[in-house]
Amino acid sequence: TRIEPVKPERTTDSGASQCLRTDTETIPVFRNRENSIDRKQRLLIVDDQVGFTRVVARVAIECGYDVQQVNDANLAVDAFLQFRPDVLMLDLIMPKVDGIDVLNEVLMVDPDVRVVLVSGFGDSYLRLGQSLSAFHRSGRVRTLRKPFRNAELRELLMEASRSDWEKVSADAA
Repeated sequence: TRIEPVKPERTTDSGASQCLRTDTETIPVFRNRENSIDRKQRLLIVDDQVGFTRVVARVAIECGYDVQQVNDANLAVDAFLQFRPDVLMLDLIMPKVDGIDVLNEVLMVDPDVRVVLVSGFGDSYLRLGQSLSAFHRSGRVRTLRKPFRNAELRELLMEASRSDWEKVSADAA
């Protein structure tokens, strides 16, 4: 397989300073503050619906993410600690352990992780997650209400891949 550096098609959207093109794909490469090549951005998807995580994973891979899927909230924190994602996509309503408990534990470990909260059960759950984020002094939380279009997901993932994803207050999100 041949690998060559190329300029990204959408530098401002993805935050990638360069891409590597292989025979089959173009992979965004992110640079850290020291301007050395970093690994791909990592996304951990936690949702009890297997079909949902598969669709999100496919879109995220298209956006240049390295993806891990977890369909059992009981395994979410361990997966987070092992995978160390840059972005966590978390369903708030799951059997046995809800997403709020997972979010609380994750933010105690890494208050700077970028989080996308998803729920199909209404905005009150999403606001609760944002409030918990504010309590932990993390503002890198966005929300996405199910069902959503792939274009909305793609836009949010591209925004989340930027290392300068700004903090927002719970009121502004």
